[in-house]
Amino acid sequence: LTKLPLSMMADGTDGNLITYDASGNPAAVATGNSGQALISAGAGSPPAFGTAGGWSFVEKVTASSSSTVDIGDSTNVVAGFDYIIRADDIDFSADQLGDNSGLRFGTGSGTPTYQTASYQAQEHQTNATSNVVSNATGRSEIGFTLQNLNIGGSGAGETSTLEAIIYNPNANQKTRAQLIIFGDNSGNVMYNCNVTGERDVAEVVTSFQIVLSSGTVSGNFILCKRAIA
Repeated sequence: LTKLPLSMMADGTDGNLITYDASGNPAAVATGNSGQALISAGAGSPPAFGTAGGWSFVEKVTASSSSTVDIGDSTNVVAGFDYIIRADDIDFSADQLGDNSGLRFGTGSGTPTYQTASYQAQEHQTNATSNVVSNATGRSEIGFTLQNLNIGGSGAGETSTLEAIIYNPNANQKTRAQLIIFGDNSGNVMYNCNVTGERDVAEVVTSFQIVLSSGTVSGNFILCKRAIA
């Protein structure tokens, strides 16, 4: 058989893919939108571009002795998605993670305005000696903890892991989040704290900020998104 060069194929549409229909005839898969994945429709049907399930990468921000970490903006924090901030092996400069450290929401396009009022939260903390449950309203952020927690501080080898899931932040409603932070202290004792919270204002959130009441943090902060619509 003679192999034909690509130049002899009929012209097509930029981004289309060649497939076969249920009758075995050549067909084209229509070009998808930016960020979409090719998804199988099962036997007997051509695949199609669509939004894949699970988390997909958005942005990485590297903090270096930073008192705040800004991540996300109005171009990538958009409607129809939940968001998660992940940070592993982050290093705090201070031994005590203060009760005014946590997550703030930003609003507006361009340079966001980070909101500093009307947050509320509930904490479940496990430390070296006790289990703590507490609530707080009228906060300036959703705290990593509602009281001091000796975790991932200035001692050698003390690091922390953080995850913050933010639910549908671009939906012009109260924005809620679930935070977990855990790590070891200077005695290699594991501490952890789980916090649920919200900003009690209906608004479109376009950015996120990690803020510390004292000291600094270093490490990589990863923002991912998950389609919900």
